[in-house]
Amino acid sequence: EANTAAIEDPKLVISSRPSQNVFPDEEMVFELEITNVGVGNFSSFMMYAQHRENEGGLQLMLDGAPFGESRDIRILNKDIMYKKILTVKRGPLQYEYTSLDLILRSTCDWNKEDTEKLYNVQKDEEDFLLKFVEPCPKVEWAGELNRDRHFIVNANSHDPDNLEVIVFNPNH
Repeated sequence: EANTAAIEDPKLVISSRPSQNVFPDEEMVFELEITNVGVGNFSSFMMYAQHRENEGGLQLMLDGAPFGESRDIRILNKDIMYKKILTVKRGPLQYEYTSLDLILRSTCDWNKEDTEKLYNVQKDEEDFLLKFVEPCPKVEWAGELNRDRHFIVNANSHDPDNLEVIVFNPNH
C-alpha cells in the first residue's frame, strides 16, 4: 500500500564466494546472509535459484539439503542477520556454466525481492561464470622410456646437456 512501511523487505548478501580455482571433484561454497529490513517482527521469505540457465546439471545444496526447488525461510526477526551455506557441485560433463540468479522474495508481497548472482569468475563487466578447473589430460611414457622403464644419463650420452623424454596422451 502507498505510504506504508513494508512488513517484509528481504536483503540477501553473498558474504563469501569460492575462489576461481575450484577443482572438479570439489564443491563451490557460498556464504549467504539474509535479513528482513522491513518493520515486521515475523517474516516469511522464499529463496530459490533461477534454474532455467542451469543447462549443465549443476547440483545446489542449501545448509546440507538439496536446493532444486524454492525453500521457505520463516521466523526472520526484524534486523537479525541469518547465515546460510550454499554449495554448488558441477554436473557430469561441463566445467564452465553461466551464472545463476539467487532470489530471496517476500511471500507476502511478491514485488519485494533481492537478487544476487552466483559466480566465482568474472570475465568482464557483464560476463559471470561458475567455473571449475578442468583436469589435466592423462599422459603416459612413450618411446624407449616406455619400453625400458628407465634411462641413464652419463658422459657418453649423445647430448649430455639434454635428455629427450617422450610422452603421449592416450585419449588423442
